[in-house]
Amino acid sequence: MQYRRKIMNNTVKTMRERLGWTQAELARRARLPQSNLSEIERGNRKAWPAAAKRL
Repeated sequence: MQYRRKIMNNTVKTMRERLGWTQAELARRARLPQSNLSEIERGNRKAWPAAAKRL
């Protein structure tokens, strides 16, 4: 499970960077607090299914 979370976190960050978006921009578009997105990218928070779908 930890491995999947790491893949998800890396994928979110990589795609965000490819789009040229800041964390604040992606968080706004995904309707998440920026602090939660930061924690997801760092692996400190699990992206729940509803949030993962928006990401």
